[in-house]
Amino acid sequence: MKEKILEFLHGLTNYDYILFAALFFVFLLLVILTLVLRKRAFFASLFLILSLATLFIGPFVSYIQLHDYLYKCNSKITEVKALEFTPALVVTGNITNESQRDFSTCKINVNIFKVAHNQILDAIFPFNPFQTMQVVETNILQGETRDLKIIVEPFSYKEDYNLSLGVDCR
Repeated sequence: MKEKILEFLHGLTNYDYILFAALFFVFLLLVILTLVLRKRAFFASLFLILSLATLFIGPFVSYIQLHDYLYKCNSKITEVKALEFTPALVVTGNITNESQRDFSTCKINVNIFKVAHNQILDAIFPFNPFQTMQVVETNILQGETRDLKIIVEPFSYKEDYNLSLGVDCR
């Protein structure tokens, strides 16, 4: 868990710090408005709820929206093939840089998860893949489409499975 948090903090950009500082400033502004309007219970309660929402929900939503806007990319799986004589799975696909800037690094994750044919379990399994593989691509220019070939090994699962391709570009 500590490694995940440190990796997240290491991956923050200047835009992220500006965003978090702006959200904190809005939070402080709303708290001050709450204190100024404390004699009017309705408005004070409204600004208090808005300030708490800004503090606790704002960073998550705005971080996701910012990264969807700045680092927009499209990923697609074109073929999945299990090798016969080697316990491996070959995943081919491509990623396209659709943002207005070049990507220096892209972390591409292939997550493989079970299929249970049960609606509840099928909703839970994507959050807990039983096998993952990560590949890093570098220097993807604006508008460029890069073909991928990712080999997941060892892979010997014989039941039904699904896989997803996750891309995190900077």
